[in-house]
Parts: sequence; structure tokens; C-alpha cells
Amino acid sequence: PLEEPMVASSVRARHLWESNRFYLEWVKPQGVDDEVALLLANDRTTNANIGFGCHEARGPVEPETIADLRLLAPHLRRAVNIGRLLDMTTNAAATFEAALAAMGSGAVLVNADMKIVYANPVAQRMLADGDPIRATAGRLELAPVLVPQQLEIAVAAAADAEVKFGRRGI
Repeated sequence: PLEEPMVASSVRARHLWESNRFYLEWVKPQGVDDEVALLLANDRTTNANIGFGCHEARGPVEPETIADLRLLAPHLRRAVNIGRLLDMTTNAAATFEAALAAMGSGAVLVNADMKIVYANPVAQRMLADGDPIRATAGRLELAPVLVPQQLEIAVAAAADAEVKFGRRGI
């Protein structure tokens, strides 16, 4: 079960793993006599676990150690889940950026202050040419400006809460 510490010697007969080549050549020479493992995630996309080797000088795994690991397990599991969320967010952002980069039209993302956050390759060429858009001190501008301040007003409105604008926000 998730978050439940498992002691190797309690869940599998010693003779089954003590004859294993990995155990004989790597684990035993280090003096590791047992292991406690925690399963932190197990679903279609992730299997995350952590194991703690127990040195022979330590003696058998005690109930207090198991109790301590039960307290630690939810925090380790939370760390795994946070890592998964960060990976998903990174992948989604990369997919979104790839879609914008593949567009045949220019796409520029700006913050509420008109600072350019992202420009796809088509928009970068437009910005380099200064036509029909340009960047001044990292801020997006229209060149030439047909109606002064209208782009800034539109971006400010888009950055603000939609409910403030009612039908105009649509």
C-alpha cells in the first residue's frame, strides 16, 4: 500500500534474495543487511518508491523506525506529486509554445504593461522589421499608430477581470 513501510526481510524470504547476484556483489559487500521501502506513487504514469538500506551493525528494523517512516511518508509522497505537477506544467507550456511557434501568423504575448513575454518566429521577424509591430524597451507597439493608446487599452482590458466589462469584455 502507498506510504506503508515494507521491510524486505518481512515480506520476502531471505533465501530468495540472499542468493541474488546484485545482493551478493553490491549490497552485501557494503554491509547492508535489510531494506525498508516506501511506495509513494503507483499509477499508469508513475511508479515512485524510496528504499533505505539497513546496515548490519544497526540490527533489525525496529517498530519505532517504522512509525517514524509512517510520519515521513505523506511528506515524501507530496513531494512526488508536486514534482509530477511541475512536470505536467512544463510539458503543457512547451506544447503551447510549440503550437505558437508553428503558426503562420505572428503571435505576441504581452503582460498588462505591454512588456513582450513571448513572440513566435513570425512575430520576431515583424518586430525586427518594425512593421507592423515594433518593440521599444521590450514593450510592444504598433507602427504606425493609427489610433493612439487603443492597443494599450485593449491589452489592459484583457488583463483585467472579465466580469468588470460585462458584454464589452466578450
